[in-house]
Amino acid sequence: MMSSRDTRLSAKHHLRRRLMSQHSLSMWSFHKRIQACEISVLAWLAYLSILVQRTPRPIFPLQRADSEMSSGWEVRMSNSKKLPYFFNTETKESRWEAPQGLTEQDIQTLPGAREYLNATQADHPSAGQIRASHLLVKHRGSRRPSSWKEPNITRTKEEAIAILEKYQREIQAASNKAEKFGELAREHSDCSSHSADGDLGHFGRNQMQKPFEDAAFALQVKEISGIVSTDSGVHLIMRTA
Repeated sequence: MMSSRDTRLSAKHHLRRRLMSQHSLSMWSFHKRIQACEISVLAWLAYLSILVQRTPRPIFPLQRADSEMSSGWEVRMSNSKKLPYFFNTETKESRWEAPQGLTEQDIQTLPGAREYLNATQADHPSAGQIRASHLLVKHRGSRRPSSWKEPNITRTKEEAIAILEKYQREIQAASNKAEKFGELAREHSDCSSHSADGDLGHFGRNQMQKPFEDAAFALQVKEISGIVSTDSGVHLIMRTA
């Protein structure tokens, strides 16, 4: 028969083996969970790789937003050639041709455009060109919903139209409609041409957005349009030449 001492030793040995077995089982289970996580991560990475490969890439570089494209450009006068040119205050680039991506309307609103571009064209406009001023009210659906007086325009298109209708009534009630138009454009227009009483200078066909162009060319000199909607917002247009 086993002595009590042997019995105690046997019990301790049995307990040790049991604990080691449980520890081994726990470690095995832990490693299995780690392997399962690694497999899940690898499967997820493989799925992401497939998505990236299937995502179509643009053939041409994406164009910058209109506000970025016109940012920094202004019109200056060459002292040597006595001709206007375009200068980018951020990149220090100078060029005779208009910056790519800018519409005629964008160009007319650049700093210096009225002083230099319009001054050289005023006496000798090209055949078929007209001259007009506008009063623009932007809304949150505008191509660039910001302006010199509001960095983030949130009004609806309906609210913009209501504002423009108010200005329209003020113009109609004025004894000098052209003067009142210029005053309202200077104070309230969301276009940078506000500093020139809304004057956009001379322009021809295919230089403005189509709805704006059609409305402007349909006017008689000194006549003011109804409300015109374009991607820029809603306008009142006054033909001046």
